[in-house]
Amino acid sequence: GALTGEENSMTDASKAFSAGSYHMEEELLCNVIDGTIKIGVKGTETNQWACFDNFRLTYYGLSEDNATNPPTSKKDLVYTGEPQVLIVGGSHEPEGDETQYTIKYSMDKDDLDSFTDNAEDIKGTEAGSYEVWYSVVDENDTPVLATKKLTVTIKPAKAADVFDVKLSETEYTYDGTAKEPEATVTSSLGALEAGTDYTISYANNTNAGTAKVIVTGQGNYGGTKEVEFNIAKLALTGFKLL
Repeated sequence: GALTGEENSMTDASKAFSAGSYHMEEELLCNVIDGTIKIGVKGTETNQWACFDNFRLTYYGLSEDNATNPPTSKKDLVYTGEPQVLIVGGSHEPEGDETQYTIKYSMDKDDLDSFTDNAEDIKGTEAGSYEVWYSVVDENDTPVLATKKLTVTIKPAKAADVFDVKLSETEYTYDGTAKEPEATVTSSLGALEAGTDYTISYANNTNAGTAKVIVTGQGNYGGTKEVEFNIAKLALTGFKLL
């Protein structure tokens, strides 16, 4: 609020601040009152001081911006249907510094309460790319280095390895029409939904010979699973050679 004058609200001070009705070159107030830092700027129109105290100050340390042993992204993660730890935790132990530092991790850098000092808590389940943020804090839980980001990927599971495909029919006789047996698709990793986890197509399924059902993975699954079925030649009967 204003330190002098009639107005005394953060709303009015904020409006004046946003409108640019202040200057900071020569008139700047910074006090510590009851343990709270208050910074004020003097208005150019009303000649009043606006004091702001509802903000967060973060100390990011000196020139160094990396942990001495930074955390790393886990490699070669593949979708399993279960939560997987995404990172390997790190540490910060500067030489000659007796301060006990902790690295905290989060998947939401804007949610300060989500940061945890246990890297095992940072997990992902679905296939895709994840952002993991980490911050080094001192014994007072004060950040001492700039927050950094890791990118971690969980790859889709291979359809050929985890899909099982059962066909309603595996033997047909050629009649000039395309054959499309019903395919029941299951996964060793959990329930599947057609159109979300996979699509079905057919190949070489009209003429006599070996035809294919092709199941193509989507989302958490990648690649294809192929199953064959047979179309037999049409037997000619009732004909007499002259």
